[in-house]
Amino acid sequence: MNKNCLKSAISIMLTASILLGIVPATVFAQSQLWNENVNTNFAQNFSVNQWEEIERNTEIVLRDPGLYEKIEGLDLKGAQVSHDKNSRTYLLEDETYLTRYFEDPITYTDQNGHEKNIDNTLQPKGSVYTNTENAYNLLLPAEGEGITIEKNGYILQLKPQFGSLEHASVKENAIRYNHVADGIDLQYTANGNHVKEDIILNKPTAI
Repeated sequence: MNKNCLKSAISIMLTASILLGIVPATVFAQSQLWNENVNTNFAQNFSVNQWEEIERNTEIVLRDPGLYEKIEGLDLKGAQVSHDKNSRTYLLEDETYLTRYFEDPITYTDQNGHEKNIDNTLQPKGSVYTNTENAYNLLLPAEGEGITIEKNGYILQLKPQFGSLEHASVKENAIRYNHVADGIDLQYTANGNHVKEDIILNKPTAI
């Protein structure tokens, strides 16, 4: 083999070595760039409906309702000697009397004229929750559009205009609907002669 042929062979080998060293890096760089573009396009092209579907399928952690002062369990050590719609009087062990007054009535008169103690503890009844015993009936859906109050043959229905009543958490005489709208919960509390509604903002928001 003459010197020219040897130089040509060495030149071809060096060129091939250089190319083999460059090609994998170039291919890797192009592959990396392609993956980044795919990920970016995937995030951009993922529809709003698909994101909403993921949010709907995400497990929702329920927040319990906050409770106001309860009538139940307030009896003191001693005998109850008298009561009316807004007070109870006790004869205590030291032979003194104590009267407790309540802002809301603690008794009601039923259709037969009998006076009964109010019990607003919410109980499940079919697809709704209702207060146990009072002059009015409160119907709160486990899932639905609104609540219903019935008294003396009259019916009042209330529906929020910014969401639906779902994801209910019940505790004693109160129910809290979680995530009624973005960042908003609704709570309904059965009291002596009225129903209290709380609009709970979990973050700065606009209704």
